[in-house]
Amino acid sequence: MELQQLLNYIVHLLTAAVILMQQIKAAKPALMPPAPALTADQLKNYMPPYPKIASGRGTVRVSSAPQTLDQMLAMVRHFNPRSGVKQPKVYGRLNGFKPMSIPIVFHLLGYQDKGGTYLPPYNWWAVSAAQHMVTEINKFYRGTGFQFVAKEVRWDPRKYAYLNRGDLLSWQNCGQDCWEALSSRYNVQGGPINIWVAGSFEGAFKCTPVATLCRLGANGLTTVNPGASEDWKPGFEYLPTQLVYINYDRFSPDALNRPGAWEGGAVVAAHEIGHYFGLLHTFEGGCSPPDDAVADTPPNLDPDSGWRPDWLMELTQWCKDFRTGNNPNPSKLLKFKSCPNPDGGDNDRVIDNVFNMMSYLDDVCRMGFTENQVARLQWAALTFRPGMQKKYAKS
Repeated sequence: MELQQLLNYIVHLLTAAVILMQQIKAAKPALMPPAPALTADQLKNYMPPYPKIASGRGTVRVSSAPQTLDQMLAMVRHFNPRSGVKQPKVYGRLNGFKPMSIPIVFHLLGYQDKGGTYLPPYNWWAVSAAQHMVTEINKFYRGTGFQFVAKEVRWDPRKYAYLNRGDLLSWQNCGQDCWEALSSRYNVQGGPINIWVAGSFEGAFKCTPVATLCRLGANGLTTVNPGASEDWKPGFEYLPTQLVYINYDRFSPDALNRPGAWEGGAVVAAHEIGHYFGLLHTFEGGCSPPDDAVADTPPNLDPDSGWRPDWLMELTQWCKDFRTGNNPNPSKLLKFKSCPNPDGGDNDRVIDNVFNMMSYLDDVCRMGFTENQVARLQWAALTFRPGMQKKYAKS
């Protein structure tokens, strides 16, 4: 009798497995309409001016002298385990701004291999990976008035058929047109930040050179252009295609979404969320004004193209030593200066933004925001995302 019960149980499991595979195979990608073309106005390098609310009223400064090395070190000292400082500086607020707790919805795209297995194996760790990423994003935004919560993690194609992109190449080819087409139908509207995950550069899911992701070389993107006038108008917060994209390597706990990788997943997500709220790259415009339209970020060139070849490696090692408590010599950072001082002076303590979240430095070096950047984040929320301010303000 016991043997018969065991055989019946095995047959039940096999039947359930067959039904499950049939359901997965039936989850076909939805047909999406083409993304609308950018208008000429969207292609302009336009920087919206600060409105009256950012004229200096409130307790956060909107226009300060460019940071010196000493101020940069003070901004990130809580990342040094030997500093004795556990918390970052808490910045003030623009008049009218209320600190927010903003929900994030994750959309984890996948595909089926030739054997019909649905990949990546999100079912094992999707929710915990999303929660870990949001926890680390919050550390970077602590003291700014912005915090985030993982509201929903969509990973199961049996429940959300649009997540199944078909085969591996289709998963890798889901570029910006694909994300915008998907988001126009499947974004959670009404305020949450929608983060979409697809494509990989490494491991078992590595893309081929013909794939869109390989051609883009993108770790993360946002469809919210912080420099486009068409984006930054009242009411734009309700446009249905607003999203943040990160690739699978940045989300996976086996790759960069972990402490041993300097929280590279949260770094890229925090960087893209910065764009989502109006911040530009610190190297915007190179050495010419108005660069990133933030006064206290010294102008600097893009490290990938404007720095000496050995600088990035040297800075990365310095940051690793700093974050592991080895207390490297700060004077070694004075060499990282790619632009003259904005005021034409000779203050050698004004250097490039060597720790800024909105740079293109290695993950270990991107640790925080300046006070004027925080003011711009708050200004963008007040001016262009008033619905979000009203809905998610902390009581």
